[in-house]
Amino acid sequence: MPVQPLLYNTILSNRCIMTKLFFSAVLMLLFFGCATKEAAKTTRDEKTKNTKKINADDALKNGIEAYKVRDYEKAKSSLHKATQQKLSKSNLVSAHKHLAFIYSIQGNADEAYKEFSKAFKLDKKFKLDKSEAGHPAWTPSFQWAQKESALINAKGSELFDEGKDYYSKRDNTNAIRSLEAAVSKEDLKTSRKVEAYKLLAFIYAVDRNPAQAKLAFKKAFGLDNSFQLDKSEYGNPVWTPLYDEVKKQFQKK
Repeated sequence: MPVQPLLYNTILSNRCIMTKLFFSAVLMLLFFGCATKEAAKTTRDEKTKNTKKINADDALKNGIEAYKVRDYEKAKSSLHKATQQKLSKSNLVSAHKHLAFIYSIQGNADEAYKEFSKAFKLDKKFKLDKSEAGHPAWTPSFQWAQKESALINAKGSELFDEGKDYYSKRDNTNAIRSLEAAVSKEDLKTSRKVEAYKLLAFIYAVDRNPAQAKLAFKKAFGLDNSFQLDKSEYGNPVWTPLYDEVKKQFQKK
């Protein structure tokens, strides 16, 4: 057998083996390099997450401490920063509560109400501590938000009964609030919605708001085109003309 061809084949075979080993080594380096980068990225993400949590908790703590020493602008800045990050529900409620206190002290009842409302949205059972309850600065805003929260979470039938009770006591402001909330509830029966709109029409008519009174009558007719006033109600000089006007419009349709 000739020596040169044998030598050539041996060299060629060795080259193939070396090439395979080279590419295998390259692939292993690429694999371990990617794995190392991914591990490093995961570690960085975990550190960032923990840092954000620490920053949020620190911001809340700093805000409350600033509030206690009456540095209200610093307190607001820290507390707002805390609410924009991930906090536990109880801590987030605390942040909104203290913001409400600050806005109340500064005479901004609307912003105080908004912050209390955010607290109630997070926790419908939210309440003030004994040392906080009854404070003249924030109690009105707290009670306002508390009532609104109760309306949102109450059943339609409860709101209807409440509104009807307010109406009988001639507390028109609270009657409107409860009845308007009642008709927005899907669980309230149609017959009760019709009655709620009727009472709303009466209230608006008495309050000299004929446009709203007619709108309420229209909504009652929209739910029940045979809707009519009771004998004891029809003939009242305040709302009967408005009722008749709306009734004629529906009879023409």
